[in-house]
Amino acid sequence: PEELIEFCGGVVPDVVFFSPPCKASSGLLAPELAASPKYQEMAQLALVWLRLMLATWGSRVRMVLMENVPRIRTRHAPMMAEARRLLDAAGYLLHDEAHNLGEVGGLAQNRDRLLLAARHRSVKQFLYKPVKRRVRGVGEVLEKLPLPGDPKAGPLHALPELDPITAIRLALIPAGGDWRDLEGVLAEGQPRREVHRRHLIVPWNDVAATIAGPGSNGVNAVADPRPGAGFSNVY
Repeated sequence: PEELIEFCGGVVPDVVFFSPPCKASSGLLAPELAASPKYQEMAQLALVWLRLMLATWGSRVRMVLMENVPRIRTRHAPMMAEARRLLDAAGYLLHDEAHNLGEVGGLAQNRDRLLLAARHRSVKQFLYKPVKRRVRGVGEVLEKLPLPGDPKAGPLHALPELDPITAIRLALIPAGGDWRDLEGVLAEGQPRREVHRRHLIVPWNDVAATIAGPGSNGVNAVADPRPGAGFSNVY
């Protein structure tokens, strides 16, 4: 606490915000891994931070905000219960709710997040929900950008150097489908759910799901109908 007070120049902040690691609560992590000691310990970092904050400033902070993935409420319910208990004992009123960042920011992506808001009882209400905006199609965002390979965008604005057979396979995936739609991937009568989703292709006018990075079950590419766009506009 002494080091934290010194770091802040002795000033008590009005609002503190923390976002503990979400990996242990992410749906991209298998439940058995999430239950392992490594990830259980990672989830406890939220309490480590919260106890340090309360030991430093007690209830003098007007509002405490915690952001994370909604699944943290179920995968790490005991940790969340302890966090609520600590804040309640310190005199805070609590509210937590999941919201779609696509609606908050008018994005081209559905991305659900959790916000836990704790306002001290001595403080009048001053946090309000934002107006919901329309979630846009990915094409509304991408059409404003130059095509890959356009010199005006610089040398880094280019399609990845894919193996030709990989590029052909991506090109043959229909918009809204994934690699399981290619001939020969599924045996006759085999349910799609038996094969992990990979290389999801988003239609130009659709909203993207959460983009989680390569090798995940997330979005891989967009079916770009513009002339000269190449096989697909990968992002």
